[in-house]
Amino acid sequence: MLTDKKNDGLTDLFKKLNIYLFHDNFRPLIEETIKDLYYSNDEVIYLLKLSHIDRALFKFREAEEKQVIHHTKNYFRACLKSAVIETTI
Repeated sequence: MLTDKKNDGLTDLFKKLNIYLFHDNFRPLIEETIKDLYYSNDEVIYLLKLSHIDRALFKFREAEEKQVIHHTKNYFRACLKSAVIETTI
């Protein structure tokens, strides 16, 4: 029961954040990263907006052009958290 409520909350979050707008190869990465943040109860998840995802993708792509990223999910997670913090400041 609790898991169903958690899954419903995650589905609602995906809808709120308009995850469906991302049709390229980054969508699975975005979904998995948000899912991890959601299930870990990271406080960033409550502040997350579409603009933060866009900013994180920009930073991720920028870094990817300059270096090889070995742990993509962890790196994107850091970009996402950083985007929330940067725009909050």
